[in-house]
Amino acid sequence: MTTITIPARVRSIMQQLLDSGHQAYIVGGCVRDEIMQRPVTDYDITTSATPEQIKEVFSQYKQMNFGEKHGTIAIHDQGQTYEITTYRIEEGYSDGRRPDRVTFVDRIELDLARRDFTINAMAADVEGALIDPYGGIDDISKKLIRAVGDPVARFTEDSLRILRAYRFSLRFDFSLDESTARAILQTNHLLIEHAITGERIGTEFNEILRYGGTGIASMHSLETLQTLFPFLHLEPDRILPRYQVLPTTSPDVNLAILVKDSYDAHIAHATEDLHPNKISRKFLSQLFEVVKGWGNYRMTKIKALLDHGTPPAVLLETDGSAELLRWIDRMFSAYESKHEFVYTSERDDLIAFSSAMLESDTRNLQSRIDAASMILAHPLPVSGPDAKVLGFDGPHIRDILHLWTHAAWYRGYTEPEQFIFMITNHWKNPELDLEVLRSEISDGSPKQTDEENAYLQSLIDAFSTVSTHQPDT
Repeated sequence: MTTITIPARVRSIMQQLLDSGHQAYIVGGCVRDEIMQRPVTDYDITTSATPEQIKEVFSQYKQMNFGEKHGTIAIHDQGQTYEITTYRIEEGYSDGRRPDRVTFVDRIELDLARRDFTINAMAADVEGALIDPYGGIDDISKKLIRAVGDPVARFTEDSLRILRAYRFSLRFDFSLDESTARAILQTNHLLIEHAITGERIGTEFNEILRYGGTGIASMHSLETLQTLFPFLHLEPDRILPRYQVLPTTSPDVNLAILVKDSYDAHIAHATEDLHPNKISRKFLSQLFEVVKGWGNYRMTKIKALLDHGTPPAVLLETDGSAELLRWIDRMFSAYESKHEFVYTSERDDLIAFSSAMLESDTRNLQSRIDAASMILAHPLPVSGPDAKVLGFDGPHIRDILHLWTHAAWYRGYTEPEQFIFMITNHWKNPELDLEVLRSEISDGSPKQTDEENAYLQSLIDAFSTVSTHQPDT
């Protein structure tokens, strides 16, 4: 007989129910995770005791009765909260989400029959002995997600279980059982017809997005993606390649790739000229209408990736420093704060999305992007109008200012006067100043890494190109 280990504190709570003449088991995800030897954080307890009897047994504990209507009493013990729920059966899911009627019963097997998947329909007694009437242990060994009983009935009761099936299969790297997969094809429409909130759909879909192309491809193959987002246009053979270039668990990046792939498939069959940003933003807005609750700031971040995250191919070249600065600067302008891009995950998201768009592993850009973003995180000591007063003008003025901002920052210059002095001295003797910078690099200053030094050298080379546009003095 298969047994699992139950923590002493949980056994103590179960024993108090047993000593009062009731049955008690741990149930659901905690049992599944113990069998799979995964970390367990929450232990749910189920019992034959009614809610009133549970409250009586644990009258000395702090209680929270927010779930009493459905048979759940939560008790607080030594910094932990434990939910204790009466065995129940559920009937009449008129809204496709919540039962119309809950009936308390006295057999654990009846309670397990209402659960979604076999791997979640197992229980264990106080000694750790398992009750597994639906073959959950066998399905774990076979790496299968299988609905309890009739899968069509399970999804008809609660259509959100369709998305949960994908989430569990991705989380555990399990396959969907054939009958369960067929039932998803038959019941996808209920995700739209049932009154499921966009927030709940968004929560599940966000977790699926963490698994990139694997999750998208799975949802597409069973037509769930097309049901939820009929406005997206995807070609099966294009779904996986971009996700596989530089895999990421960022839902934002994977969503941006999904929208961009949809746009690419859309224009491939379009006869009229379409503006890429306008169409991509339309798809994104429609998607946010379905999922809801993801917030305007998140949409802003994803729009920034779509609008500016496809980098010019020149960024893969060693002399593309000026292009890199312009591209990073456009990305900066799309975020609320320049420093957020430098110090949070936006940089990693940008690298992953750019890799997917170029269909090339661009991790070699990371040190250059780090250095460039550090430059642009510092305000320009001199503005464009200020530079014009000094006699600088022309299409390359912003490139020149950014390149010299890097040089000033590198040297520790922070005052506008120092910056102006350095610029004006350069124009008097450009070759001398470039030599000074080169000598500083060759000195091997400990404050600069090899990557930073290499990047500074590429900036100098780029500046040698843009500096051929002399100021009008």
